[in-house]
Amino acid sequence: MSKRSFIAILFTLIFCLAAGVATAAVPIPNGQAISLNNGMINISFTTTGDRLVLSGLSDADTNWIVPPAKDTSLWSLSFSGPGGATVDAISDEATLTAVSSTQNSAAFTWTVPLAKRRASIIARVSVKKDDPLSYWSLEAHLPKGWKAIRAAYPVIRGIRLDTATKMAVPRCWGMEYDMKPGVKYFASYPSASCSMQFISFYGQGKGLYIGNHDPAANHKDLSVIASEDGIVYRCTNWPEIPKYSIGGYKVPFETAIGVYNGDYYQAAQFYRDFSFTTKWGKNSEISKRPIPQWLKDIDLWFQPENDPVDNVELCKKAQDYFGVNTALQWYKWHVIPFDALYPDFFPAKKNFVDGVKTLQGIGDRVVPYINGRIVDPQSRAWINKHLDTETVKDAQGKMHFEYTRNSKRSLAVECPYAPLWQDEMAEIVDKLVNDCGVDGVYIDQIGAGYPYQCFDPTHGHPVGGGHFWVDGYRQMLEKIRKEMPKGKVLTTEENIECFIDQFDGLLMINSPSVGQRLIPLYPSVYSGRTILFGIQYIIDKDVEHSLPFRVKVAREFIWGSQLGWFGIKIIMTPEAAVEAEFLRNLAQCRKYGHEFFVTGRFLGEFNASTDNLHVEMNKNAGIDVPSVMGSKWRAEDGTYGIALVNISNEDHAVEVDFPIKTGGSYKLKTFGKDGLISETDTDSLTQKLTVPAKEALILSLSNK
Repeated sequence: MSKRSFIAILFTLIFCLAAGVATAAVPIPNGQAISLNNGMINISFTTTGDRLVLSGLSDADTNWIVPPAKDTSLWSLSFSGPGGATVDAISDEATLTAVSSTQNSAAFTWTVPLAKRRASIIARVSVKKDDPLSYWSLEAHLPKGWKAIRAAYPVIRGIRLDTATKMAVPRCWGMEYDMKPGVKYFASYPSASCSMQFISFYGQGKGLYIGNHDPAANHKDLSVIASEDGIVYRCTNWPEIPKYSIGGYKVPFETAIGVYNGDYYQAAQFYRDFSFTTKWGKNSEISKRPIPQWLKDIDLWFQPENDPVDNVELCKKAQDYFGVNTALQWYKWHVIPFDALYPDFFPAKKNFVDGVKTLQGIGDRVVPYINGRIVDPQSRAWINKHLDTETVKDAQGKMHFEYTRNSKRSLAVECPYAPLWQDEMAEIVDKLVNDCGVDGVYIDQIGAGYPYQCFDPTHGHPVGGGHFWVDGYRQMLEKIRKEMPKGKVLTTEENIECFIDQFDGLLMINSPSVGQRLIPLYPSVYSGRTILFGIQYIIDKDVEHSLPFRVKVAREFIWGSQLGWFGIKIIMTPEAAVEAEFLRNLAQCRKYGHEFFVTGRFLGEFNASTDNLHVEMNKNAGIDVPSVMGSKWRAEDGTYGIALVNISNEDHAVEVDFPIKTGGSYKLKTFGKDGLISETDTDSLTQKLTVPAKEALILSLSNK
């Protein structure tokens, strides 16, 4: 052995020890294959010069990966160093120096030049016995003075379009894409466009799951781009940036990647299992939380008229007609214009307090609107309470503003970690529930708005990204809830997962009506742990054309959402008589299914009829839906349920199967709008029945 070769090997061993890689690791020759296999998932890597290529990801018979010819980078990183120096690096351009692997784990080490120094980057992948998931992590060892400011890992390239024909993403309820070249998805977590931290691809009965199992809810971006070369998935972490260099960085979560049989629902069960390890997901079952019973009993939501006096008569008519427990989300109860002069919500309009009492007197619950995220620089609070100091600021100290279409103003985004802003929100909620006597407060945008990086150290959080955004809002909500009287509730717009234990209800409205297919991805994970109300925006045209209205309300019903959330005036006009009757039929039936819809577990939707209706959702596009829509449920006591809605104008005979693997002797109950229709003993898990036109049925199957 030459002296030069000996020195090279010695240097490699020393470097590997410093990087934390096993001493047995040495550079692998060009074309060497590395494989991890536990009998359920097989992951293959291949070396090509200094490059490491993900060459396979499969179960016994389906490989999801065809490596691209050019860009094969598994990660990209950005660093900042002394004197403002910055360096961007990708794995294809780094030097692969070492590989250590066993049948169940592998570690890969690269070096990256940083000025006159070097960083070592270590990626680890592992599989476990009897687990279809693999686990991916990344860390960087950095020289003095250097910090990581952005990290994209893993970057999964070459996902096959002929296998991944569908994609499910956690946008609002959930959206399903038909995958083809040109399809793109980009979203910041946490936000309404990325309410959970996973994506799934599937087709022909097989699926690929990619989930970021991050119990701290760190700020990250998910992106998917499909081209002729396949699909590229990327997760980008925006880390908190330490004041001083600490010698390293680690992506603060593992990414789980796995293969399975099924579609989006089966993928959601992987994420559901993970969600019980989080601070928001553990012990979050509705039956275990101190949510007021009145909210659990709500079956219908309306937006009342703005004027306190005009509300009463119309709400009384609606209460008499629908005959179910109803809540009112009251907008524009304040003197200031909507989306302007926030947070100067007080004084309230004249007669607001009296209007609240009157509406409560007829049985309605009142939950007024406020905004928990944006502030108008022209407001009194901005000037008098110095809320300008609480705004989100970028690295140059510039404030972030968002344009609001309603008021045509730019409002500043407040940092949720800032103490003055937390106190301001707590004070407004306190006035509403204690001085005005409302039943709860709807705090807009917390459950929908996307996070920013914030570089203002006076707010008390580490600058940059990290998880301060979620931590700040959780602190705010805990502060508010600590002072709230018993029996009051908090709700918000949309369904960012990391606040479900702090909000009693979530308004679901922002899912698109056309384009990608709407799917119940969120209840597939969080049913029984959060109360949802609404579905999508319902406009006058939906009621006018009838079927779009019925489709939206039917989905509310079968997906477990409390019905409604639209203007009371829309549905109480004589022209909407047919639609009002349909809504009443479903609302009155829903109250017999609370053991499923409120505290039960969603087991998936299904087409209960073989004929489809083409529904024009707007002038440009439509959707095909079954005449009878259905879903399956399991109550906490083990009772199985089936929810059915017939959106057509004719009765439909259907056949449904309960999701039980073994037979037995059961008690079958069938409920409709007037209550119990029938009660029989049966040993059959398949039931034939007729669903009346424009009505709903609930079937309940329990052990005798």
